Amino acid sequence: MDDPLNLIILIFEVIALLGFIILSAFFSGTETALFSLNKLQLKKMQKEEENNWRVKSIIRLLDDPQKTLISILIGNMFVNITASSLATYLAIKTFGNIGIGIASGIMIFTILVFGEIVPKSLAVTNAEVISKRVAKPIEIISTGLFPLIKFFKVIISALY
Repeated sequence: MDDPLNLIILIFEVIALLGFIILSAFFSGTETALFSLNKLQLKKMQKEEENNWRVKSIIRLLDDPQKTLISILIGNMFVNITASSLATYLAIKTFGNIGIGIASGIMIFTILVFGEIVPKSLAVTNAEVISKRVAKPIEIISTGLFPLIKFFKVIISALY
């Protein structure tokens, strides 16, 4: 690591890996927060904040739960696979072929704890607050993923 450029690249790669783990937490927490809201909470939010654009986003997302779920799952799958691939690349670069096992073990733990358990636990207990914060970004992501969502909806409808 004598070359400063290699060090800069490594720092960028580690920052990217951390970013993907944060995005994993975002998608997991979003899924739990949105789908933890019950009808009573939604009605209360609508009544108390009827002109709130965040609440309107939540309502739109939950009006088509399949589309919302597919969007979240595509996002989460993408960031988890990308994070694991990047971690494996870094581990192989650092430790050789044994890096595959090292990266696998570290990423299973990291994604399970920081990408699933912690964000979902927080989301269950703070569903309204988190839903208001994540609804608009998920709507934007859903719009961008429209062709893929449509494709998966066709597959799903063919299965049942």
